[in-house]
Amino acid sequence: MTRERGRNLILGAAIGIALAMLGLTISPSNGEETAPPVDPATLSGQALVDWRIGEMKRIGGMMGAIKRWDGNAASLGDLATAAEALRAAAGTIPAMFPENSGIGAEGVTKSRALPVIWEKWEDFVQDTNDLENAAAASAAAIATGDAEAIKASVQGIITACQGCHETFRGPEIQ
Repeated sequence: MTRERGRNLILGAAIGIALAMLGLTISPSNGEETAPPVDPATLSGQALVDWRIGEMKRIGGMMGAIKRWDGNAASLGDLATAAEALRAAAGTIPAMFPENSGIGAEGVTKSRALPVIWEKWEDFVQDTNDLENAAAASAAAIATGDAEAIKASVQGIITACQGCHETFRGPEIQ
């Protein structure tokens, strides 16, 4: 593991824990109660993957909240909260994928994470950076209140998500 990657993993884990703690009071996805934060460093095998799946679904919920925006100016505050939460969460994604946490790793029996994540780590991190940048651009567009700029920025988020999923996520597991 390179020094920079190790530093990014540690920073990402710290951000992830802080974000999970923040998730106790901010729930831009759908208002459901959130579980107490989990320290991913205490998890391994399928338990780590199951936690990661839950976190990625939570991020997907943030994306869903953004995609559902109906153009109502009164809901711009909620939209801005969701975009900022997505931006912060995107920065934690690499830490959710430590080495040896995919199919074939000890105790991992179910994961959509493809081995190419670790084979092309820098590309994976760049894709998460692209999502973070797209969410930041969306937050900036939301601040303007310009519906067309907001819609265009949301398309940037969708494109970032799709790009990563097409390369690094496998098919649905039955």
